[in-house]
Amino acid sequence: MSCPPSGRMSVATSQPGMTDDLKKLQQELNIEDTKQVDFFLLLDNLQAEQVHGFPFSLQYESHLQRTEQRVLDIVSYVMGPSNRDVLKLMVGPFLYTLQMNMLETAKRPSSDDSHPR
Repeated sequence: MSCPPSGRMSVATSQPGMTDDLKKLQQELNIEDTKQVDFFLLLDNLQAEQVHGFPFSLQYESHLQRTEQRVLDIVSYVMGPSNRDVLKLMVGPFLYTLQMNMLETAKRPSSDDSHPR
């Protein structure tokens, strides 16, 4: 599988509303204008803060959801609607995460063990 052309990434990030959303998020998260950020970097940082137990307010949750949506928009645009190779690569990690979440949930003790889960 070849890497998508960088030109599509540039076009994807300049779609209507993308630049405005990025600037707004940058301001709301108190990131200096001189720092170069993109939605992928913001998503990584917000998820890392959440996973590592840093204070995560409802406002941050809103930022995370908006950033996730923009990353999905960019990836969808760059990869195109019918790139089966990418879908094949994405299914494995998704199923692994789903399985791990199910196993973790099954291991948790319930408040009343007499009822099936």
